[in-house]
Amino acid sequence: MPFWNPSLPDDDKTHILKFEDYTNSKLTKYQYNKYQYKYDLEKYLEERFGYEYIDLYASKTIKRKIVSIDYYIKLQEAVTAKQKSLGFNTD
Repeated sequence: MPFWNPSLPDDDKTHILKFEDYTNSKLTKYQYNKYQYKYDLEKYLEERFGYEYIDLYASKTIKRKIVSIDYYIKLQEAVTAKQKSLGFNTD
């Protein structure tokens, strides 16, 4: 599951998280139960969606998909803001 982590200092704030139900995923670098920004993620899930970790545990849950869609919206906003700061017309 992608997570846009606003706590990261650089422009690339993407972390792809692996839950325990995906043991063989090669795309992920961060495992949820060892994630150093777990507090930030849990706070974000609670404030943005009213979710807890257990709400995302099942791999087929629509809630995990909703969080992923929200990530791409945040990514689009960040790219647009960066382009504007560089003088591009994004309208």
